[in-house]
Amino acid sequence: MRKASLAKIALCVACVTLSPLIAKYAAEYGDLSARLVSAYAENTPPPIVSSNGSIIMYKPGGQTEHITLSDEPPAEASATDTATDTEAAEATKATEATDTADTADTAADDYEARIIARNIAVHNESLGEINEADGVIAERVIHGNGGDIGIDEANAFAKVRNLTRDIPDSLLREQAGLRPDFAVDRTKPAVLILHTHTTEAYRQDESGRFSGKYGSRDGDPNKSVVAVGEAMALSIAKAGYTVIHDGTVHDNPYKGAYTRSEATTAQLLAQYPSIRIVLDVHRDAIEEAEADGTTARVSAVVPVDGRKAAQVMIITAADGGGYSVPEFRQNFRFACMLDRRVAARYGELARPVLFEHCGYNQDLAPGSLLVEIGSHGNSVGEAKYTGELVGGCVAEVLDSLVG
Repeated sequence: MRKASLAKIALCVACVTLSPLIAKYAAEYGDLSARLVSAYAENTPPPIVSSNGSIIMYKPGGQTEHITLSDEPPAEASATDTATDTEAAEATKATEATDTADTADTAADDYEARIIARNIAVHNESLGEINEADGVIAERVIHGNGGDIGIDEANAFAKVRNLTRDIPDSLLREQAGLRPDFAVDRTKPAVLILHTHTTEAYRQDESGRFSGKYGSRDGDPNKSVVAVGEAMALSIAKAGYTVIHDGTVHDNPYKGAYTRSEATTAQLLAQYPSIRIVLDVHRDAIEEAEADGTTARVSAVVPVDGRKAAQVMIITAADGGGYSVPEFRQNFRFACMLDRRVAARYGELARPVLFEHCGYNQDLAPGSLLVEIGSHGNSVGEAKYTGELVGGCVAEVLDSLVG
């Protein structure tokens, strides 16, 4: 039986060498599941959060310190404890020997998925420009919005918006029904989640209005798309796939963000060559004019199981038009598989796939997508809920691509 569950980690370490550091980040990110931020994030390999409730903290020079999370400080070992530990170690060796003799399928079933989190920290908060004008939040369901290429005629919500002029709809209809040519190995890191516009944030209260003083960009990962990526990562990891979630700030300054995220992506693909899926998680910015001349920020939201969920739009790049994405068909096929899955489970949670001439670093991996979850009018809670739902759909698609 596959060990696919991820323990919910409570960051409450006591009486270990790095406990003050862990406690500090626990206080800052208490509402982010399975979170660890390395104090050496810029210069060291990523910390690993494992599914058995422990942390491996990498240090400069390749040293590691393994920390088991516990509510109680460790007691000093007695002679009896030492003897028991010895017996346990011998039992562990015997078990490992047995495991070694198991088949490859059994080894895959016993693989424990994890989230590898890197470079996630509080930076300068509220990075947006100051604007004194306040306005209302307008809840809207964004319907077809021009999506006139049916991916699946049985599901009216799974659509594609073709914004190119040189790639015919007939080609997209053909490609939409095909599987990508790549396979996923569930025993190795398979998914990278990162954020080119890392500081894109959501509204922070339920007042029904937005403050123009809050520019919807924030250096606090609890308020931004980083929290949404975390929710996605957790759902995918719970299904048995290891996820790298990178929180490097690429958009401060905004200009050059894609160049910087390209470097991050290339580095991580080199470090984890088993990655097949790269999800660049953003949020949209939708506004509309009100009758009184003011501007409303749109909260693109649908009900799912009695809760409000931010709508999601997948953007996939087309080759040509000044952009080189030679394997765009692979990305497009994966986008259609994911959009179909989201639409089948949650209806209009899925906006049409947007297919346009762009780059977005989608030439780097065969399953590269830009995923926009919600808008700047959505609450962070609505966006995180969608991240959880979409992450589960990603995992279901990956199940069909395991090779």
